[in-house]
Amino acid sequence: MKRRLIGACFAAIFGLGSVPAHAQVVVDEGAFIVLRSGQPVGTESYSIRRSGFGDNRVLVAQGTVEWDRPRRRATVRTLLRGRDLDLAAFEAKVSGDVQAETGLQMAGRRFVLSSRTDDGMTEQEFRAVPGAVVLEPGVAHLYALLALRAPDGGSVPVIVPARGRALRAEVSVVGAERVEVDGRALPARHLRVEIGGAEHHVWLDEEGHLLRVHVPDADFDARRRERP
Repeated sequence: MKRRLIGACFAAIFGLGSVPAHAQVVVDEGAFIVLRSGQPVGTESYSIRRSGFGDNRVLVAQGTVEWDRPRRRATVRTLLRGRDLDLAAFEAKVSGDVQAETGLQMAGRRFVLSSRTDDGMTEQEFRAVPGAVVLEPGVAHLYALLALRAPDGGSVPVIVPARGRALRAEVSVVGAERVEVDGRALPARHLRVEIGGAEHHVWLDEEGHLLRVHVPDADFDARRRERP
């Protein structure tokens, strides 16, 4: 049986709790089946919502990843805000066979990363680089935020909280392909992402909905379960 995590209240940190539902715009939402070696090992559900305009613009991405082997569940939430939708905060909580909490907050011109595990708490800082995004191993929907940053390719600063590293992602457009979703082949745009020598592959539909994420070196393949 899968262990469940009772979600904490993120409204105070991420700011959408007081925004009426009709004032929010759904950028993307859905669910993935996660495969390793071609076999289903978990699921991921997520939503990405936007509100406000100009300097008051806010985008919140939130998701839940649930693994079957070993039993583990993670909830993650990311906040982008301002005219340029700069990274403002990130939080992840893991429950099940492993217990951990990670938080990333803007503090002046730096990001402060705090991590809590059974072994204690650690803290480190990163320079706040404009345009940075967060990526975490095994969390597919965060690649949608990377694609928003570089839809036509480019170099994007990346923070990987789980590994305590700041890297750069080199994004390039492979071209137009088709991706099967719910038994139907959908037109898709294929992006290749290189981070630290490893290739990550991302497919999105014509409206920017995330369809598939594949990281060969990590044996990670997340495929959308239903058509957007």
